[in-house]
Amino acid sequence: MDYFIAHVRGSDGLGHLQPLIPAIVENIRYWDRRLRHEGQVMVLHDRQNLLSDAVITQLRRAMRDPFPLLSIMPPPTVLGAFLRGESKTHPSIQLADLVAGAGRVAGEYATGRRTDDVAKQLTQAMRPVVAPGSLWGDPRTWKVLTDMPF
Repeated sequence: MDYFIAHVRGSDGLGHLQPLIPAIVENIRYWDRRLRHEGQVMVLHDRQNLLSDAVITQLRRAMRDPFPLLSIMPPPTVLGAFLRGESKTHPSIQLADLVAGAGRVAGEYATGRRTDDVAKQLTQAMRPVVAPGSLWGDPRTWKVLTDMPF
């Protein structure tokens, strides 16, 4: 555990645990499995400070050489291009923003911050796209969010 904490706190650009990073990695690995024989995965993401060149380099390294002490890590993944764009000019980023917003509403519904019917319907609609390996810390709200056991 000390090695893991030292690794996270290291000077690799990921000095804190940010849920966006594992979400991006999970999506890249998902599409890598789907496209295994058809080419490399390419990512188009909205511009934001978190996704600096140093962080993207670290993502590539971590996917290519998974954390050595965790035997549960998936096989290596090679990322093709990682492009950053503006949602104003990329309809696909606009769509991703809408899905992320729906995911946020689903999380608010699962945790009781929203109780309206729209939030309930969005939560039900989002269930198929919640990755089983998502970071979540509460069995009760996980069940609401996914309809799966924790």
